[in-house]
Amino acid sequence: MTTEEPPIMPTADEAAGDQVRPPGLVSATYWLWLVAGAIGLAGGLAVMLNQRTLVDGMAKAQSLPPEQAQEIVQGLTVWLVTGSAVFLILYWLLAYQARTGVRKARTLLLVVGVLSAFFQYGFGRVTIFGLVCALLTVLAMALMYFPASRRFYDTHGR
Repeated sequence: MTTEEPPIMPTADEAAGDQVRPPGLVSATYWLWLVAGAIGLAGGLAVMLNQRTLVDGMAKAQSLPPEQAQEIVQGLTVWLVTGSAVFLILYWLLAYQARTGVRKARTLLLVVGVLSAFFQYGFGRVTIFGLVCALLTVLAMALMYFPASRRFYDTHGR
C-alpha cells in the first residue's frame, strides 16, 4: 500500500520557516551576553595565571604563612574559574532562548545577570575584567527591556 500521508515531523525547510527574525536590538543583546561571559571567564583565567602574585600579596598583607595563602588563593581561583564558566554557559543558553522570543529566558537572564554582577565582586575581584563584564551585563539587561525589545517579546514571546 502506498498512501500519501503527510510526514509526522516537519522538514528542515518547514521548521526554518516558523522561526522569527529578532530585531537588531535583541540580536545585539545576545552578543553582549556572550561577550560579557567570555570576558568574565578571561578574568578568571587571568587570576589563575597570576596566582603567585596573589599569594605573595596575601601572605604579606595578612601575615599568613605562604602555604596557607597558597591554599586560600587556589580555592578562590577554582571557584572563580568554575563560576565564570558556569555563567558563560548560562548566558549562552538563556540568551539563545531569549533571542527566539522566550520571555522566561529574558527573565532568567535578568536574575542570572544580577547574580553574576554580585559574583564579580564577591571574590574581591575588582579588576578591569570584572568591571567590563559587569558593565556589559548591566547594559545587556537594560537593552532587553527597551521598547523595541519589549515589542518583540510581546508579539513573539512564548
